[in-house]
Amino acid sequence: MINQNLRERSEIHKKRHHGTNTFTLQKRMIIMKITDIKIRKLYSTGNVRAILSITFDNCFAVHELRIIQNEDKLFVSMPSRIDETGAFRDILHPINPETREYIEAAVIGFYDNYVNALNGVISDFKNKA
Repeated sequence: MINQNLRERSEIHKKRHHGTNTFTLQKRMIIMKITDIKIRKLYSTGNVRAILSITFDNCFAVHELRIIQNEDKLFVSMPSRIDETGAFRDILHPINPETREYIEAAVIGFYDNYVNALNGVISDFKNKA
């Protein structure tokens, strides 16, 4: 039923906005694209390196994603809360590995570029001083 509704909405959307690339239809599901990433906070100590927000299709924002430094790599932690037993539970999360990889690649790539640009500015500032 849900897939049928998505397909019908997609067909209606396609008819209304023919020729525009406003969505991607794949396996009868609408695939959302990351359209914005904002770094909210950077950390230089501890395992948490940054807290970010991402926006999908300029219409759905996800806040409180964390970039965590593991022993050998960075990974993205989804927004979570502590349940009654003290365990962390994701509030929302990707339900397949492809989506998780897509989000992690976009977020970590953005973070790496941001930190490299910031280090370049700091280096330039030190050289001028």
